[in-house]
Parts: sequence; structure tokens; C-alpha cells
Amino acid sequence: NIRSTRTPPGLRPQHLTGVRVINQMCGGRLTGDEIGTSEVTFIPSYFMGGNFTADTTTAGSITLLIQITLPCMLFAPRHGTLVLKGGTDVQLAPPLDEIRFVFSELMRQWFGVEFGVHLRRRGFYPRGGGEVQVVVHRPLKEALEPLCMLDRGDVCRFHIRAFSTGGKEAEDLTAMVEACAQCLRNEYPQIHEVHTETKVESPDLVLDSASGITVVAETTTGCRFGASRFRDKRCWLPGADLGCEVAIKLFHELDAGGCVDQWTQDQLLIFMCLAQGLSRLRVGRMTEHTESAMELARAVTAVQWDVQPEECSGTYIISCEGVGLRPSQAYGSQPEGGAVVGVVGPSV
Repeated sequence: NIRSTRTPPGLRPQHLTGVRVINQMCGGRLTGDEIGTSEVTFIPSYFMGGNFTADTTTAGSITLLIQITLPCMLFAPRHGTLVLKGGTDVQLAPPLDEIRFVFSELMRQWFGVEFGVHLRRRGFYPRGGGEVQVVVHRPLKEALEPLCMLDRGDVCRFHIRAFSTGGKEAEDLTAMVEACAQCLRNEYPQIHEVHTETKVESPDLVLDSASGITVVAETTTGCRFGASRFRDKRCWLPGADLGCEVAIKLFHELDAGGCVDQWTQDQLLIFMCLAQGLSRLRVGRMTEHTESAMELARAVTAVQWDVQPEECSGTYIISCEGVGLRPSQAYGSQPEGGAVVGVVGPSV
């Protein structure tokens, strides 16, 4: 029943590409891997380090591929790189800048995990063409430390990053950033650190036109919250409107009272599940993605989740006793030889 409630149902190119590259990284056996299928059989073996390339051949989300592959890369026995091709900023998926500046920073701060996400070129609907390199310089040697993220602290600074692909998209890039910054200052007049960064992508490096903005809030306890908006040929808004909208999205996340935004919380659950010891995470609201991630983790690892509502704050505390997976358990016995090189793309 994979994606049985979605339209269209079943695996899409990015999901299929993700399953196939994981199969290569784990030296497994995979059957039933076709676009549109709602059932596959995957029997993993050992984890391998090495260099892999995965291409959706569409605007399929690169960030979803990062979510799929990162745990395997972290638990592999050697350094690895992964080149991913597809869409960097597309509808219904986290934009790349939220992975780069929110998720990866939280993983470094709270789990001690460092990995690089290097943007080579952006890709948008409908043709994609984006390319990102993911590098894990130091795979894990021991089990992950548990997460204890309960105190949000106070917001202390903001970062605004915006991009466009030139032409019409670049005309009001400054207005987009200035509108967002003004909204932040109006809501948080006591915060003077509002950093801004803009970039006009070279038209020679992108296949389609688009622009977007990501705003990140940092707190005194190391929490990060992100919000993003982008526009392409399907949905075009004036830059100033886009800047205000993304600021309002961020305010809603901060007002919810959790330690992480709703788009990042479900991404942390798998690492809580794999860690050694009791992990606890305060969230502002329980999302469907979070509930689905908990259910899947429970089915695969038998980990037991506990969700406690806290009436005084209106938040929820998610906790679990992790399985304490060690890298040696993940890669076990494997054939001798050097690093593996693989190329993956969906059948057309």
C-alpha cells in the first residue's frame, strides 16, 4: 500500500530512485521496483561506503533522496559521497536550503553528526536538472548519542537567504528580502541580528525559472526553525508578498512553542530511534508526517514511542528508548575490496 492515498498512488521517480540507490548501498536484493508500484520486496545486506550517483531524470525531490540515504551513509564503514540529480526546490518537499541550514545544523548540534550538502546547481519543475553532492567525511564509530531537545530558549538571530534565476524572477529579489526583514523586525524589535544573503543563479546552469526564500531563526539553546516559500511558472507572486508570507510562516512555528519546526521534526525521529538511550523532543504540533514516521519506525525496529501533551505550554514531548544501533552491526561481514561506485536512475 505504498502511497496508496496519494494521487497518483505508488512510487514516483524520486522514491524509486531512492529505493534503488539504497539497494546498491546495502548490497541488497530488490524486486518489484517500478514507477507506480505499491509493493516492493527489499532484502538488505551489509552497508558499504563508496561513491554513488542517483538521478531521478525528472524534477523529483533531491531532499527526499537525502532523507532516504543519509542514515545508510552515516553507518557505512568508510567515507562516502553521493551525487543526487533532480529538483532542489519543488512543491510538497523540503527545499534544499532548509536541509542545508536547518536540518544539517541540528544534526551537528544535537547528534554530533557532520555531513556536507554542496549545491552544484538548482533544479525546478518541470525539467529538474539540479545537482547536489552529499559528503560524509567521518562515518559513525559508535552509536548515536540520544537527543534531549526540550528547552527552546529565546530567539537571538535570523538568517534570510533568497535566490532567483535571473530575468523577471530577479527583478524584485531585493524587495522580497527587505519585506521579510521588515516583518521580522516588526515582530521581534529586540533582535538586531538579521543577516541577509541573495544570489542570482546563472541562466546557463538552470533549465527552468524560479525564485525562493528561506528564513531561519536561531535560539539561545541551539534550536533552529526554518520556513520557506518559492515561486515558479505555476505560481508567481510579487517578491514583497513572498517575503512577508515566509516571515508569517516562521512566526507560526515559533508561536507553537516547540523546539523544532513542523517540517523538520519528522526527519529527526529516525535518528532518535537509532540512538543509544532515551531521546526526548518537544514539538509544537503533531503532524501526519510525524505520526507516519513513528509508526514506520515502530514496525521496523519495535521501538516504543511515548507522546505526552503538556497542557501548560500546548506542546507535546515525543520520547523513545533508542535501539542503540552500532556501525559494526550495520555493516557486519562484507566482501573485501575498495570503495563501491554506483549509478542509479529510474526506468523510463
